[in-house]
Amino acid sequence: MIESVYRPKYWLVWPLVWLLRLTIIVLPYRALMAIGKGLGNLMFFFAKKRRHIVIVNLKRCFPDFTDAQYCQTAKEAFQSAGMGLVEALIAWWWPSWRINKLTVKFNDLTPLDQAHHSGQGVVLLSAHYPCMELFARLFSLKYRFNIIYKNIRDPFAAKLITDGRKRSVEKVLINTDLKAIIASLKQGDMVWIAPDQDFGPRRSVFVEFFGQPMAMVKIITTLAKASNAHLFPAFFRRLPHQAGYEGKILSELVSTGLKADASAYNQALEAFIAEDPGQYFWLHRRFKTQPEGCSPYSGKAE
Repeated sequence: MIESVYRPKYWLVWPLVWLLRLTIIVLPYRALMAIGKGLGNLMFFFAKKRRHIVIVNLKRCFPDFTDAQYCQTAKEAFQSAGMGLVEALIAWWWPSWRINKLTVKFNDLTPLDQAHHSGQGVVLLSAHYPCMELFARLFSLKYRFNIIYKNIRDPFAAKLITDGRKRSVEKVLINTDLKAIIASLKQGDMVWIAPDQDFGPRRSVFVEFFGQPMAMVKIITTLAKASNAHLFPAFFRRLPHQAGYEGKILSELVSTGLKADASAYNQALEAFIAEDPGQYFWLHRRFKTQPEGCSPYSGKAE
């Protein structure tokens, strides 16, 4: 992979990356967030197909919203996604002294500390919030942990993202390499995973999300059974007025079965999303896979 990213087809890309990196390093945080928000506004205006996905997601999860609320929340979601792109670059490229200046607030971390020092592995059940890359860098100031990610086929993007993430984590583990993930947990490592995506019926179990059927990956129960690890829902978001970030490590989730584990995670995530729906990453198709005979747009029989 190292050789392939320096092939001639990438020769024009590398200077642009270094120019972007210089821009990210030089500009102040508030200016970068303004750029990200502006990028999100452009995405909202031009990405019509993706905007439709966001609106469908919101209508299924918040049926009592008015049309104005759907539009406003969708716009906020795109702004959050645009800021998230910039936050990822901050996480990958800012020096530590600048990262240390960002404010991050946590709730009581005592249960997590106790589990982490027990000698057993810990699974942080996170979620796809656009600020996740930057929050991982901030979280790394307190804990050493590994992260699970989906394999990226393009070698250039894979190198850029993997190299950036290595500033935050001990190991970058591919989501399909269960053997390596379980081995890490059995060694007592802390592993960060965001299981809130639809990977199709074969790898999923159907549970409710905001009262709607959705496909939820089975990995929570799989990891718990195979490694006897502690499970902690761990969510995060931006504080208002660009005042920093907050992370909430919720009560430990005790594994009791596929549907029960997936439902418990979803219920915790729902409550967190409901406090500020516009910050969640609604741009992916949350209801793509449906029970047989149901529509991904309504969850009802077609």
